[in-house]
Amino acid sequence: FMKWARLALSAGPGAPGPLFVMAQRLEIPASQALRDMIPADPRVINAYLYFLLERGDLEAAYAAASRLAETGSDKDRGGLLDTTGALFAGGRMADAVALWNRAVRAGWVALSTLDPAAGKSLASGHFGERPGGGFDWTYSLPEGVAVSRSETGGALCLEFSGRQPESCDLLSQPVPLLAGRNYKLTIHYRTPGIPAGSGMRWSVMPVAGGRPIYAGPLNSSEESSQQTFSFETPAQETPLKIVFSYTRATGSTRVEGKLWIEGVELTLVP
Repeated sequence: FMKWARLALSAGPGAPGPLFVMAQRLEIPASQALRDMIPADPRVINAYLYFLLERGDLEAAYAAASRLAETGSDKDRGGLLDTTGALFAGGRMADAVALWNRAVRAGWVALSTLDPAAGKSLASGHFGERPGGGFDWTYSLPEGVAVSRSETGGALCLEFSGRQPESCDLLSQPVPLLAGRNYKLTIHYRTPGIPAGSGMRWSVMPVAGGRPIYAGPLNSSEESSQQTFSFETPAQETPLKIVFSYTRATGSTRVEGKLWIEGVELTLVP
């Protein structure tokens, strides 16, 4: 079966899924299938990678993504970034960081490598036109919130129309942090036209959801300013993310105005 399947997968365009399913039904280990059945074709490797991700086989998906990094190009970055996110959410932080760093060093992602032990846990403190995924920023912009960017400097502008939902998460970035350590999150920003008590806040929370381990309101400032939030991570290694959100303050109308986020820093306290 393996030899025949490899020939079939090497033949060209076609739906490889049925062969993946057949191998699984024959109880062929994913590691063996990847070695003996999957040809050195990025298209097939990528398809097998997503097959493994859909089934939650993170160990095999990591191996498949590593092979994709060897044979593919930056056109295949989506598979690596999706695997990075799945590994991190699944608690395999070291594998997620290793795969991310591999993508960065290969030039597939134009952001920073990560090294949590050295305090490098933020892939990007600025905002640009990028595909997103992995350890990059994720935008979740509802109706009533418009986004724009500065032409230089990588600053992000969120403009609130007053018609946005009463509560919404707007930005997030997964961050591989050490367990039981203190960190400082510093935001460089300005809020022209937004009054005090706006309902904007920064949080640190588990990727899996639930209550934040830290949440603090963002002060209003007409001029460029910075605000630092201090927090401690859980005693056990936990996949975390930093989140910027808005919740209408009790007794107030929905906020209107602009928030310019000029930069974000995340520092491990010695």
